[in-house]
Amino acid sequence: MSDTECTGLNVFTMLFLLALHLLLRTVFKGHRLSVVVGASIVIGTIYALFILNINKLTMAHLMVGALAGEAASRVFYRPIITCNSWGELTTFVLAWLPNALVVLDQTVVGWSQKTHELQFHDSNKFARAAFFRKQHCFLHFTLCVLITSTASSFFTRWRNDKSSQLLRVFLEPACLVAVAMILITHDHQMSGHELQSHPAIGTLMCITAASQFITNVAHLTVTPPTGGEPNLVIPYPGLTGKPLLLVFRLMNTFCYLMLAHFLYIDSVMEYLGCRGVLLKHEGGPDMTELDQKIQAEAMQGLTPTTELSTYMMFTTLSAPIVLAIYMHSASREDAAGGRNAEEHARLMPLISNGTISPDPKNAELHEASEVEEARKSPTGSHHGEA
Repeated sequence: MSDTECTGLNVFTMLFLLALHLLLRTVFKGHRLSVVVGASIVIGTIYALFILNINKLTMAHLMVGALAGEAASRVFYRPIITCNSWGELTTFVLAWLPNALVVLDQTVVGWSQKTHELQFHDSNKFARAAFFRKQHCFLHFTLCVLITSTASSFFTRWRNDKSSQLLRVFLEPACLVAVAMILITHDHQMSGHELQSHPAIGTLMCITAASQFITNVAHLTVTPPTGGEPNLVIPYPGLTGKPLLLVFRLMNTFCYLMLAHFLYIDSVMEYLGCRGVLLKHEGGPDMTELDQKIQAEAMQGLTPTTELSTYMMFTTLSAPIVLAIYMHSASREDAAGGRNAEEHARLMPLISNGTISPDPKNAELHEASEVEEARKSPTGSHHGEA
């Protein structure tokens, strides 16, 4: 969290990556160029980490925010987050792996920075570790459980299974709250955070977990657009359909956006160090008397509490702006018939009977027909099975 990292190029790179992600989920959603945009995000992240040498902890907070933003774009259409392709499953595995490595490093085996080789730990390694390191282990283990639960939806057998969906309704919000419980009171007692950003993040995670649970329960009480029993993985129309369910999904999307945007702001201001440059006007030992006077005036009224509340204000303001962008993108899709509930209701009986095949351009009908087949099958199938 060095102030020297707050350069124009670093800030531009981080904001550009976030802008690309927003474009990927709105303008280029389902477009052939989406692959190019996705590749640009990967290349940009590598550039930020290994060329610009932005601190890995800073980029980790930004990426966690991006994951919350990705969740927001998904719960806009579905009550629950799903893994829909091999590419997405690969992304889940890549997100799971570093969390698992942290758990292993605190317990069984870890990578030695001195010898550059795997090193097995003593059996009492975990018992002797500092308590905050034990908390790190618990936190990342919980994240592994959360990622595994969400990634299980890749397999159709578990994706459409009622028991699996009901388990996820409780398990995934519980994981969010469990992580929040550690973040709210987490303390290294070494170089403590001046800002109480972790309690703020934990509080937002608890609100998001409650929103996720309520939204799931609401959708379990109604018939989905494709008919049949309630199914949390079936996509809903963007801005049409039952108004109450739409409001629940918008509320859930908004909560995820709040979490994402606070993490964005915290990554740039606290972890990249821009709060020292922009708010405190910190300078080196060669500060002139005029510089010191400007700094003193700029810091009037600036306290950790007022600073944090200002970040929350910008979070509360920016989240509905992005939500409006999602809604505009969805209204265009609805106008084009891509996610129209009447189209689903009209075509699904014909698809179920095998009279017609779903339009190859309509991914939602493909998924819906797959769900209908799985519901009728006594055993079900899953991706990747022979």
